[in-house]
Amino acid sequence: MKGKNKPISLMFISLLVLSTLLTIAYVPHAASNPGVLFDAKISPNVVSGVYPPALTKFTINVTGSTGTDSIDKDNITHPLGWIYVSAQAPAGWTILTYNSTIRTVTFSKEDGGEVITGGTWKLINITVKVASGFGVTSSWSVNCASDATWGTPETLTVYVTPWFDAIITPNLKKAGETLWFEVKVKNNASESSINIVEITYPDTDGWQILDYTGPTGWTYTYTPPTITFTAPGGYEIAKGSYAIFKFKMITGTPPPNSTEVYDWPITCTNTLGTAAEITPIVTIDSTKPTITVEAPTVYWYSVGPRNYIWLNITVHDDIKMEPKVTLNERDARSTAQRI
Repeated sequence: MKGKNKPISLMFISLLVLSTLLTIAYVPHAASNPGVLFDAKISPNVVSGVYPPALTKFTINVTGSTGTDSIDKDNITHPLGWIYVSAQAPAGWTILTYNSTIRTVTFSKEDGGEVITGGTWKLINITVKVASGFGVTSSWSVNCASDATWGTPETLTVYVTPWFDAIITPNLKKAGETLWFEVKVKNNASESSINIVEITYPDTDGWQILDYTGPTGWTYTYTPPTITFTAPGGYEIAKGSYAIFKFKMITGTPPPNSTEVYDWPITCTNTLGTAAEITPIVTIDSTKPTITVEAPTVYWYSVGPRNYIWLNITVHDDIKMEPKVTLNERDARSTAQRI
């Protein structure tokens, strides 16, 4: 019985030794080849969506992670809808190709160029025309390779703010008047609609709000001095459309004989959640008008019937404060002329 069990024991020992050798051979290989690890950042990460699309140069920083293989190739993919214009490789690298179908620029190390290792980095510049209104979906993709072995792509998000105009009328008024101001917000060129409008009216120097109203269907919340208007589905400001927001105000009174400029910050948010701000201004003029009278050169002047003495009166006032000019005649008769 003992003699028959001996071959089985030897076979078991042989399998055990082989398994151990395979394990020993595998572990060092895994430790020395952890794969392509990197970190990527993009600047700027917030841009304005305008039309026609604006040229913008983005800088992508590719940094090797600790223990990574030597990186000798990069793939960078720009967002859908954006238009590729040009690229600039770091020193010792070259632009291998641009694939317009997949929107990818491939950069490769030249002979003699330096690879990206753990803790080292390269800056890559890509100039594109930014399409408006894609918001948080405007994602770049960055991937790196070592000896044709690619790592895991990293996604970089660039936020595109809505492009809109905000005009306030009137924008030049007298102090202490009660009137309605109209704020016109136009969505110029955005693939998404504007559904939130925040308007902050001035509340210094005696400005007072009496009433306000938004477009049909919009709701509002009021935290003085800011009123936030929100549109439910179907009432948003669509591409190329506009909406008008009205404020009944008593204009402020700045110091005498001065001109003060008052900000009306307006923030618009589109349906993708990105926002932009414009600050129209209203100028309140409390400076008295300038009146110049050019009288005849003689002190006393006599005229007969149906003859006249001409006086040149010049009034300068930007906001038409209706100055009053009184002419006193020598025979005590007087007239008042409103200019």
